[in-house]
Amino acid sequence: MPPPSNQVYGIDTSVFLRLLTGHPEKEFEAASRALETLFERQPTAELVVSNQVIGESYITLQHHYKLSKSHARDGIRQFLEDGPVSPLNGAAVLDLLSQKGGAGLMDRLIVQDYQAKGFPVLTNDLKMSKLPGALKLAQALPDAVLPVRDLPESVLREWIDEDETDGEAIRKRR
Repeated sequence: MPPPSNQVYGIDTSVFLRLLTGHPEKEFEAASRALETLFERQPTAELVVSNQVIGESYITLQHHYKLSKSHARDGIRQFLEDGPVSPLNGAAVLDLLSQKGGAGLMDRLIVQDYQAKGFPVLTNDLKMSKLPGALKLAQALPDAVLPVRDLPESVLREWIDEDETDGEAIRKRR
């Protein structure tokens, strides 16, 4: 039985990037044909993209496609405004894609995602802590004392400490 005609579909990064860039061409054409078929069968279907997919695409456009941060942000915003895909968290995401300076887009997307669910964000990042809905951890809980025994032990600390003995590994991480 097919889903209802007003079905909302979330798309992942692989689909979003194909639609956004048109590359690789064969994969873009296959995705386009599949979506055309979907819309023929379900004319009122909607496509949405999560903040995580937007963030992954933003990074991919910079590193794989060699776009500047500004071009990546502007391209995503324009596609979401004009294309068949909408941000899962609504028009507020489009506003984030227009903002420059201060916290970066990834931090803005993180805060917006938590805020969409009504949660404040605790951070150690100074620029991020200046965003509405974000709080600097040390300032958010100035009088709180958490017993060390109640905190989870770092799973990665041992691996990080091992890597620090290998200068080559540290240079690769940076």
